[in-house]
Amino acid sequence: MLRPYKQSERDHIDRMVKAAMMALKLAGLVYMNYEITEDHSGEPCINFYVTVEDSVIKRGKQSNFEIYQQMEKAVRAIVEPEEYGLQAYFSVRLKSEHALYPNDRRWALEEAS
Repeated sequence: MLRPYKQSERDHIDRMVKAAMMALKLAGLVYMNYEITEDHSGEPCINFYVTVEDSVIKRGKQSNFEIYQQMEKAVRAIVEPEEYGLQAYFSVRLKSEHALYPNDRRWALEEAS
């Protein structure tokens, strides 16, 4: 069951997500949104919606999966969702895929600054 999160907790999560975005910009991150909700079993979770540059998949030696795993690991290390009792889930899409779902608010696309 999703517990109410204090504004200070939400503010801290916001700051950590922004820090993760800055840390991952050089790795090809375009933007990352999140929402705190319940997963399929009713447990509290945080869903990350990560948009990456198309060039990430063309860089060479690492597979898409390895690149996505590195991004997930970095986000977990910076945001620390488990500290708030949140199971983290990640959805990653390429920037070019964004055009297929222009009205999906979870994937609102803004450039990481």
